[in-house]
Amino acid sequence: MNEAIWIETNGARQFVSLRGRGAMPVLLIHGGPGASLLPSARQIARGTQLEADFALAYWEQRGTGRSRGELNESDLSLDTVLSDAVAVAEHLAERFGRAPLIVGHSWGTVVGVLLARDRPDLAAAYVGAAQVVNVRDQEAMSTAWARD
Repeated sequence: MNEAIWIETNGARQFVSLRGRGAMPVLLIHGGPGASLLPSARQIARGTQLEADFALAYWEQRGTGRSRGELNESDLSLDTVLSDAVAVAEHLAERFGRAPLIVGHSWGTVVGVLLARDRPDLAAAYVGAAQVVNVRDQEAMSTAWARD
């Protein structure tokens, strides 16, 4: 499958690229905000067997890629992005007849953890890469490292 879909949520159209041959959906929640994984889809497919075994849903969050649309600053709140993620996960669960695996990267780990916590029915499992744990401490450590 290589399909482009649009999901309407919170007054915005959200773009999702579905790629792969598997029956198990995987919702990929990118970092940033604003750092879409979609430009890396071909590299991910070549470097792994994920698209052979899963249906990868590359979701471009509001303000990113094809989902950028017209934004107000209030559109980019964590609550809004989390609500968008729930809508995308619900769509995948309905389409595939099962809850997706949730994979978050960096900022996407914040959204992914909250999605799994608030709606465990929409998370078959959760995987975090570059997991955000404590934003304040992580930013202070990063700044100190850069200065050194």
